[in-house]
Parts: sequence; structure tokens; C-alpha cells
Amino acid sequence: MKNLDFDLLPDIPKAFPLLLEFGAGKYPVLNRLGYLNERINACYHFLFTLFHEKDTNFRAAYFRAALNEFVGISQIFKEYNSGGLDEIITDNLPYPLIHFFKLLRDVNFHITTIQHNSWDVQFALVNLSKPNQERENSEYYLASLSVIDYEDLQYIKSTRNAKHYEAPDLARIINWVEIMQRKNGINYLFSLAIDQYCSVIAEYLNRTPDSKSFLR
Repeated sequence: MKNLDFDLLPDIPKAFPLLLEFGAGKYPVLNRLGYLNERINACYHFLFTLFHEKDTNFRAAYFRAALNEFVGISQIFKEYNSGGLDEIITDNLPYPLIHFFKLLRDVNFHITTIQHNSWDVQFALVNLSKPNQERENSEYYLASLSVIDYEDLQYIKSTRNAKHYEAPDLARIINWVEIMQRKNGINYLFSLAIDQYCSVIAEYLNRTPDSKSFLR
């Protein structure tokens, strides 16, 4: 069974950042991944497209494309692994949100839009390399968010890989995502999972400077 550490669920501030720096912009060592870094950038590209796409079918298509790129990164690590890459393969990580989106790829889900009535979601544009800098005219509010139907999220429990998880753990991460996506949007939660994975990979590359050769 997978061991998930729910203390690793990300803290979400009231005004959360629209990422100005992400992937290799935030973790320069990722540039050493070559084409794999391009797949990381593709994840973010598809997610950012959701902010502008009005058609719900296209939103779902972009989101699935991002999921495929995300899961594909770890699959490539598996193919090249001879024992030294175990710690950056998603199956071996304790991050619940990373596992959630890995499982979500096997679900036939629909993305809907919810409108805010008495409240808004506040974004703050920040430079992640200078988190304490002044932020002038940088706060925005969204009138709607992309979410995945709660009934669709439940199908994660019946995916082929769900057997590797404790049932209470699956229920816990699904309920957490359901609550947080209605406050922040499913694409923002996914961007946090991607950032967590980028952080893990970057930390590994910084410790093992020769590890990039097999990915060129």
C-alpha cells in the first residue's frame, strides 16, 4: 500500500499566486532535463489555457492533456531507472496531491464552471524568486472557477491502481480536493501538485549532478 503523508498537502493562502515563475523558471536545474522539461512546461501551458477557454469540452480536453504530460514524466523516469531514480518516481512519493492527479488520469471526468455569488477568489501576481517584493496593482478576482464533478471524483476509488491505496486515504484526498477546488479551481490545485513534483526532481538533480546524462 502507498504511504501518503497528509501533512504534505499544500497550504493555500487567501490570495494565492498566479505563477509568474514556474518549472525551470523557479527551479533552473530542471533545464538539465532537456525534453522532459518541455513536458513540464506543457503541463503549465495546458492549465493556463483553462483560464481563457469558455467551452467546457475544450477545458476538459486541455486538462486531460496536462494530466497525460504529468504522468508521462514519471513513466519516463521508470523506463530509465536502474535503481537510482526510485526517489523521483511518483509511485514512491508520499505527496497525496501528486497521487490524486496521477489517479485522476484514469477517470472519465467532466469539467464544469461554478459562478461566485457572494464571494470572489483573489489572485496575487507574485514573482516566486522575490516573494517579499512590493506588489502594485497585482490583485485580481475571478467570477468563475473550473471544477470536476464530485461524482466523477468518486470514480478514482474504482480505477485499476486504486487497489494500491488505503480506502480512507483515497476518501480523504478526494474530499480535500472537492472542498478546495470550489474555493480555488481544479487547475490551480493541479499546478500545486506539479510544483511539488518539480521541487522533488530539482532537489534530486542538485544532489546528483551526473544524473542528467541519461535524459539528453
